[in-house]
Amino acid sequence: MKASKGEAYERDVAEALAAELAGGRLGLVPDCVRLRRKPSYFSPNRGRPITFDLSVEVFREDAVVPYWIWLWECKNYAGPVQIEDVEEFHAKLEQIGADRTKGTIVTTEGFAKGAFAYAKSKGIGLFRYVAGDVLVSLLDFLVA
Repeated sequence: MKASKGEAYERDVAEALAAELAGGRLGLVPDCVRLRRKPSYFSPNRGRPITFDLSVEVFREDAVVPYWIWLWECKNYAGPVQIEDVEEFHAKLEQIGADRTKGTIVTTEGFAKGAFAYAKSKGIGLFRYVAGDVLVSLLDFLVA
């Protein structure tokens, strides 16, 4: 069975993210992280888990539970990601524990102006990735 456009993009982003983590280019010690595809985390608000596209779980030495989780949402849209997508992602982050999570959205097409502003105000990372390229943090280029 052929992977959908979204599934293929998630796989491509996972491979690029794995390379960045292995090379230590994301500020994390490679031996202390685990990259997961389609992880689920419990939401007390919903009474059930929420599934995300990707996560990077960060562990202290000899720990079995991550102390910090970096969640990634992959958007392979024909146009820019809109503010509503960023707001929905933020709500999901809060439901599973805003104090121990970091969220990032990655897309091929960029972000609408309102999406940039909202993400910046909530500390959500915005990345652009096109298959075969490198992950590029878009918020790094914004002037405060």
